[in-house]
Amino acid sequence: MADLSKYLEQREKLKSYMENEANRDVLCWYEENAQLYEQSFHSFGFEYHKTVMSAVLKHVKDKNSRILDCGAGSGVIGEMLVENGYHNMDALDGSKSMLDIAKGKNIYDKLVCATIGTKPIEAIETNAYDLIVSAGLFAHGAVYFESIPVLMEHLKQGGYFIFDIADYPGEKINRLLSIQRFKGLAVEWEKKGFCRLISEERGFHSHQAHPNSIMTLHKM
Repeated sequence: MADLSKYLEQREKLKSYMENEANRDVLCWYEENAQLYEQSFHSFGFEYHKTVMSAVLKHVKDKNSRILDCGAGSGVIGEMLVENGYHNMDALDGSKSMLDIAKGKNIYDKLVCATIGTKPIEAIETNAYDLIVSAGLFAHGAVYFESIPVLMEHLKQGGYFIFDIADYPGEKINRLLSIQRFKGLAVEWEKKGFCRLISEERGFHSHQAHPNSIMTLHKM
């Protein structure tokens, strides 16, 4: 319980960094608190990884699919993928400390430490993956929707990008990462023949009952 109390204290700092869009501070937070995050994740009551996994099971039936866990962190989604029979996975995250924990779980073929922005990720192949999955990736001071077109370049044609968007109505932290804004961008991407939003499912981000949406994009 002491670790959870410490995590709650540190999480308030993280939220402050996000609200101020302090990208460097957000990344440093994960570098410094990787072990604390790993130890406290399930105790805190997060739910978003479970709802993302449910969407994967619904849309990606082939257990041999090549998967990129984007924003893999300590490998929470990777562990769930393995438990459900998937095995052909790579991990991408901006925090080396988080990836070091994921590496120790021996669930990924390749681990890439790189920030996710609007420029191509050279260490990752293009047109290579059947699925990109992300849980908790999009956040102020971390990754924005503008990164989606770049990430989609790493998908094969016909591949899926499944991710969640936390919904914090009325909060400053929701400014650029609202569901409404994402849907507007998705309409534009479909008009350009790039990708199509084929599914939106509702769930909860955590035990605190913050809702979230799980989006599935299909590369055209």
